Amino acid sequence: MQFRQLRGKLWEIKFNSPSGSYRIAYVVVDGDTMVWLHVFKKKTQKTPLDDLEIAEKRMKEVLGL
Repeated sequence: MQFRQLRGKLWEIKFNSPSGSYRIAYVVVDGDTMVWLHVFKKKTQKTPLDDLEIAEKRMKEVLGL
């Protein structure tokens, strides 16, 4: 597994499974509480803009921004 920051408080986990590579966009909301915002199958090196926008919208809802 790999972890990397996407934008601000938005982070990503990359992992491989027998059915392919996946990414999980998440945010840490309180100490050790992680909220998964969006999960998608990895097809390219860069995070697709549509998936990034979905994750950011959900992050704003979770954080009350």
